[in-house]
Amino acid sequence: CSIFTGMLVCGQCGKKYKRKMNRGKPSWNCTTYLMFGKSYCHTKQIPEDALMSITASVLGMAEFDGDAFHRLIERIEVPAFNHLVYILKDGRREERIWQDKSRRESWTDEMKKQAAEHAKRRNRK
Repeated sequence: CSIFTGMLVCGQCGKKYKRKMNRGKPSWNCTTYLMFGKSYCHTKQIPEDALMSITASVLGMAEFDGDAFHRLIERIEVPAFNHLVYILKDGRREERIWQDKSRRESWTDEMKKQAAEHAKRRNRK
């Protein structure tokens, strides 16, 4: 069970988000989307590291604090792609929009080297 379990609510279908691993990294997706696909609920996954960073920002903290999160936040609604609405227990609402990381930024030097070698082999044919 993760700190965000039961806290993220899909703005499209109303279901909770579920944690999943994607290439060894945790992310969150609507349960309807995961079970039935985008024809039933058109949402996008939220990387857990982005969720933690955005939540820390909402709480005015440098780093994510799970205790403060559960003490201060009632739920997080996901009304659209890259858009989060934090419903705080004191009645306030905080909205955040974030940018996805470029795939280019996630490549390691080893991944770049392998891609270059693959491209060279492909071009020789």
